[in-house]
Amino acid sequence: MNCTCIDDINKEMIGQEIAHKIITKAQLLGVAFLFNNAGTTTYTEMEYEYEGCKRPKKINIMHTFCPFCGVKIEKPKE
Repeated sequence: MNCTCIDDINKEMIGQEIAHKIITKAQLLGVAFLFNNAGTTTYTEMEYEYEGCKRPKKINIMHTFCPFCGVKIEKPKE
């Protein structure tokens, strides 16, 4: 990639807190699409380690803006 966005986000996550533990290592793994009754959205899977962690953990980060074009993701109207 030509940008440094993923590296910047990985660096920003180090030192953040999840479940009262400080993140010591973070890596964004990729973007995925989620299709369901509520509509379509995207999320990024992140692998992280924290102090005292024996193996990496994973968390899904739901997007509020499209990671490709930047448009706000709206909830479908009923």
